Amino acid sequence: MRAYYKIYNGETRLFVKFAYDLKKIELVKTIEGRQYSRSETSWHFRIDRSSWYQLIEIFPELRQLIRPRFHALLKEEVGPVDPGELIDYDKWKTKQRKIAKKEYDKRLNGWQKQAVSDLEEKLVLRRLSTNTVKSYVSALTMFLLYTEKSSMEEVTKKEVEDFLRYMYNERNISESYMNVIINAVKAYYEKVLGWPKMRFDIARPKRPFKVIQPFSKQEIERFFSVIENLKHKTLLMLVYSSGLRISEVCKIRRQDIKWDHNLVYIKEAKGKRDRYSVLAESMKQVLRLYIDQYKPRYYLFEGAKPKTPYSRSSVNKVFHRAKNKAKVNPEATVHTLRHTFATHSMENGMPLHTIQKLLGHRDIKTTARYLYVTSESLKKAQSPLDKLNIFDAEEEE
Repeated sequence: MRAYYKIYNGETRLFVKFAYDLKKIELVKTIEGRQYSRSETSWHFRIDRSSWYQLIEIFPELRQLIRPRFHALLKEEVGPVDPGELIDYDKWKTKQRKIAKKEYDKRLNGWQKQAVSDLEEKLVLRRLSTNTVKSYVSALTMFLLYTEKSSMEEVTKKEVEDFLRYMYNERNISESYMNVIINAVKAYYEKVLGWPKMRFDIARPKRPFKVIQPFSKQEIERFFSVIENLKHKTLLMLVYSSGLRISEVCKIRRQDIKWDHNLVYIKEAKGKRDRYSVLAESMKQVLRLYIDQYKPRYYLFEGAKPKTPYSRSSVNKVFHRAKNKAKVNPEATVHTLRHTFATHSMENGMPLHTIQKLLGHRDIKTTARYLYVTSESLKKAQSPLDKLNIFDAEEEE
């Protein structure tokens, strides 16, 4: 089993990953505030001593796995643990990835290592993003460790489908990551071996339809009102005012602010596509104040070292602190600000095609999701319960 701490939706949680055991799962479900994370394939819990003492009854080995000393305190002393005792999750995760990669490399045989290297080379030459290359290489590596064939040419469609089924049922991977695996396998055949497209006619998993939950105008005002740090406020305000992705705002350069044209230039956004987005007049005032005080050199929002971009993890931490302080939607993420930009723009009468260009959507169907949120017919819809006299009849009795 494995246990670690991580900030989840702005709250520090204790994550516990263990082998499937129905009895233990039933016991875990009795702990108040427990949740399951599919992305981490782990249960996670509140950081308080009442949860801790319930957990060590189920998992006695937690005493050896967890660094903090709070488990030695009395049961009556229920309260949050000192954050200074917590494990640095980001450093731990990076270390685990390096260890996992070394272990994968050791387990791969000669032709498998060559296959991974060939795919990585082709993807890099195509100038795909670093994250895409890492995802594809990792997915192909896991598949190669699963297959017992002596070359990729011998792999059958059934074996790929069996691997996907195993990953979905046993490893609880998401529908999105299933698509990454399919794309990685296809990329090897099409880009490395030069085979025709769609050699494997694999049925793609249907992604669940998730309703967009943007901030209301009152929530967005309250959200920004609680942020006191000028740099943090400017960064998150730019995300909302221009509909940026978190990766895009981190890479914005000083020269990308087109003051005279009220535009923000986004270089090599998702899909390696450049675009422009709108720059609010009121945003220009905030930016000038921020630049005058912080004097960024190259990137608009610099990290701890000069000429390095602000990290995505730092943006997430800043956002979640403000979200919790403002007491707005607890499930919101930085991307919610981008959703809110699109929703509010649509409510203000901006044409759908204009919003599509500002957001950088390739397909208008992606942008059309916001029509569901802003639909006037939904807002005016009335439940049939309001047409009945049930409550009046109860009062008469």
